[in-house]
Amino acid sequence: MTDKKRAWFETYKGTKILVMDYTDMTDKEKILAALNKTSDFCTSLPPKSALTVTDVSNSSFDMEVAEAMKAAAKKNAPHIRASTAVGVKGLKKVILPVIAQFSGRDYKVFESREEAFDWLASLDTRS
Repeated sequence: MTDKKRAWFETYKGTKILVMDYTDMTDKEKILAALNKTSDFCTSLPPKSALTVTDVSNSSFDMEVAEAMKAAAKKNAPHIRASTAVGVKGLKKVILPVIAQFSGRDYKVFESREEAFDWLASLDTRS
């Protein structure tokens, strides 16, 4: 079985949104590989251009992965206009603020992708 695509653009209410999908991931090596791929994709974008949804629903990871997430978030920061996160429960609630502080990014947390998409689309109409 091949891994599914982990980063793509979706158009929602006319707004282009970058989805970074880490749902259902528990294997450390696969998460690290996905982080590298999504980070490379993100850094190929123009500065301050991306509206993002990072979905970590049903995923689990250790401190090594958390450190890699911090590094990826910081590396991606120059390319991000606004960030949202979905699936932030349990220990992830503790780790996300650390990632945000380290990377200089602010993440708005939502219960669902649709809520995150709505918020990001509202930003696009205010620009």
